Amino acid sequence: MVNRHLCSIVGALLRCAVPWSVLFFGGAAFAQVAETVKNPKDLEEIVVTGTLIRDTAPTGSQVLQLSSAQIATIGAVDTSQLLGNIPQDQMFNNRPQVGSFGQYQTINHPILRYLAGNAAGGSSTLLLLDGERMPGMGIYQTSPDMDAIAPGAIERIEMVTGGGSSTYGADAVGGVVNLITRRRFDGLEFGGHYGGANSYRQWDATATAGHSWSSGSIWLSYDHVHDDPLNSSARSYIRDYDYVNKLPLDLQCSPGNLVQPISATQSLIFPIVNGAPSAAPGLGNRCDNAKAGTFFPSQTRNSLLAGLNVDLTDSLTFDMRAYYMNRTSVQGSNTTALYNVIVNPVFFSSVQGSLVSAFGGRIYATTKLDTYGVTPRITLKLGHDWQMFAFINYGDSLAKFTTPGLDPTALQTEVFTGAFNAFAGAFTNTPAGQAASAYQTNFLGYSTGRDSISNGRVVFDGPLFALPGGDIRAAIGSEFLREDYTLRTGFAEASNLSSILEHSNHRTISALFGELSVPIIDEGNRLPGLYLVSLSASGRYDHYSDFGGTFNPKIGLQWQPASQWTLRGNWSKAFQAPSLAETVSANVAQLNVVPAGYFPNPADQGTAGLTSLILYPGGGSNLQPEKARSWEVGTDFKPEVIPGLSAGMTYYKIDFTGRIGAAPFYNSALYFSQFPNNFIMHPTAAQIQAFVNLSGTPGNAASYIASPGSVYALMDARDQNLSSVDTSGLDFNVHMTHPTHFGSVFGGVDGNYILTYDQQSYPGGPVSALKNNQISQLHMATSAGARIGSVLAQATWQYTQGFPVTPTAANLQQSHIGSFGVVNLAFQYNPEGDGGWKDMALNLNIDNLLDTNPPLYNGNLTNNTPGYVGFTLGRFIQLGIKKKF
Repeated sequence: MVNRHLCSIVGALLRCAVPWSVLFFGGAAFAQVAETVKNPKDLEEIVVTGTLIRDTAPTGSQVLQLSSAQIATIGAVDTSQLLGNIPQDQMFNNRPQVGSFGQYQTINHPILRYLAGNAAGGSSTLLLLDGERMPGMGIYQTSPDMDAIAPGAIERIEMVTGGGSSTYGADAVGGVVNLITRRRFDGLEFGGHYGGANSYRQWDATATAGHSWSSGSIWLSYDHVHDDPLNSSARSYIRDYDYVNKLPLDLQCSPGNLVQPISATQSLIFPIVNGAPSAAPGLGNRCDNAKAGTFFPSQTRNSLLAGLNVDLTDSLTFDMRAYYMNRTSVQGSNTTALYNVIVNPVFFSSVQGSLVSAFGGRIYATTKLDTYGVTPRITLKLGHDWQMFAFINYGDSLAKFTTPGLDPTALQTEVFTGAFNAFAGAFTNTPAGQAASAYQTNFLGYSTGRDSISNGRVVFDGPLFALPGGDIRAAIGSEFLREDYTLRTGFAEASNLSSILEHSNHRTISALFGELSVPIIDEGNRLPGLYLVSLSASGRYDHYSDFGGTFNPKIGLQWQPASQWTLRGNWSKAFQAPSLAETVSANVAQLNVVPAGYFPNPADQGTAGLTSLILYPGGGSNLQPEKARSWEVGTDFKPEVIPGLSAGMTYYKIDFTGRIGAAPFYNSALYFSQFPNNFIMHPTAAQIQAFVNLSGTPGNAASYIASPGSVYALMDARDQNLSSVDTSGLDFNVHMTHPTHFGSVFGGVDGNYILTYDQQSYPGGPVSALKNNQISQLHMATSAGARIGSVLAQATWQYTQGFPVTPTAANLQQSHIGSFGVVNLAFQYNPEGDGGWKDMALNLNIDNLLDTNPPLYNGNLTNNTPGYVGFTLGRFIQLGIKKKF
């Protein structure tokens, strides 16, 4: 399989055959984002992200950076944790949690510009490793996992905000994040961290060995991380609570409750006492199932990264990167042992209860991920400053999610046959009951997702001809990419997991691209007010085997009226290809059968005794790419009269359309009025047959095909291109470094302020503004510190502004979520001298110094655990050490 894919790459490549100011925020201080560098000639390493042309930066774009020194100061053990320090990323002042949404959250990926939910299949931010793609990872997610590469192996992280599809193709709507690893290493280096918070411990160990010689270097880096689980019961603010009645909220308890619907929105609750429902309705037996969950999952991760760089001749260089990672995360809960079964089909009466005690207390879901990748590359100097760069890139990943669970269909049958007593929450002491108990005890939810990429690219770049301002430089290239994805998800006994069917899909992409960098004004022809003017233009055509072609251009302009002042701007089109996990071939829809009265058509109220068939969840057919138009304008200022001061601001606007989602079948009035192509009322047998053939469980509908008069509606809720987001905002930064007799002092502010965030759920639908979308408007990091000899001390305040929520009786008319701010301290000691102290660094980090809890909410907002909004481990203290020999 690998050889066939590599041959396809080589064959496709054979068939297919911008110098000025850099917006570079780097490590002058250890603040989260530091100063702007004016000219690429001032940099030891030239920014390469966002452009195909050597020794330049993307014209008119904002480039953010985390240097190796900043990474070491933060003390992160996961790369995704680093993005929590960048105000432009959705995880700022937060932290992604693998397993928190089961098989829908199996990896961590960056999300710049707040353009997507973290559990989305694809990602609107492109993640690169040394400028190249990594394989998709996860189950229902198919984006690369940031944590496949350990922080200790990263030399720096570069982030280019704004559209990047003209250079890289899909998934660069919000921007590009490039993990850049070291090029050379000589010696041995060991390091590690140990830390913890209340009821939580974490440690990691790293080792790097390498050898360099005059023409090359080879090195290997290993990283091991372990996190203990942090249970929700260890944090008082986590609670699923009925604030009106001052009771826990959940009804799926032991003993349970009999629930009798009396309307579409109201039910009577009869608490179960001594194995029988009480005679009078009441508030029911209540419990808080959120307390049984895991607030932060346990993790064990092993990572390997290797590099080889050799100058084979004066004009030919060979370079290779290879990595491997395996990770196991365990998330505890009891939700898979909760049941809701119908005991009276005429009145739809059901019993809600819990089998937690029968399953051994808490239930543990396990997420495992294995991934690897290898990229050999050559660089060939062609003469006259022209160069060819080419690589072949192959990567593969396998994700598994396993959780104990109940088979709801079998449990319903066991209720009607008497093998399971729903009122007592126990299986009967009969052969049938014992068999049912054994079956349910060994029943598992099981999902796997396999992703692989075969990728190759060739790029030629060099000067075309000279202008008074310098050489016009160009780059042109071709790329081929094949993506494969296989999904396996379902429920079965542990001994019969092979019965769960696999579904797969693949696509191939061929691309042609080019870029021009035009120095209009530079050293050779400067005028007053025209210190530097430069223009760039790039474009890329991608042809996808599943939906056709798309062309995406980008234009950038930069003007320096004076050496210390830069004005910049760019306009671009970008796109996000449908994730293969969102396609009907790989993610076959499940057929759900519900009473028609649950989701009635307002224009057809005759639901009595009828059933609706719903295709949900599942991938869509004829999906098109999500498209975006964006532009940025910004300025950077570094006055010579105030050495050490730098400031910048960027305004951006993004119009992101055709976003993929499912029609809201649960909102009957909206669904039946706005999605006429998604349902069929009172279908014929032939229509039912065609409909159920689209599902992964067509056998469930045999009785309805035989009796079509019992079917009220066919409702399609598979994925389709629906929503849009129109957002704008400001990025800003101010930094100051001042030398002193003892060393230096420094401080700075970096932030993102969202001006607008207009979201439309479906074409022609109402637009909800920022205040209705549960999005914080201001994200800001303020740092101050000093270097005193060999000691660095820094304090950082990370702040996330609160936002309005809709007041209701259930949340006690709460109208606002409070702001969230934490203070982090970092200390670093670099001993001077020879011997054992040489090349050693000691670190102390205290995150959330004041042990501030997240702001409270009287309920449960989207993507948040009940009771609060935000994330913190609490006061977290960590010691770190690194030593090179």
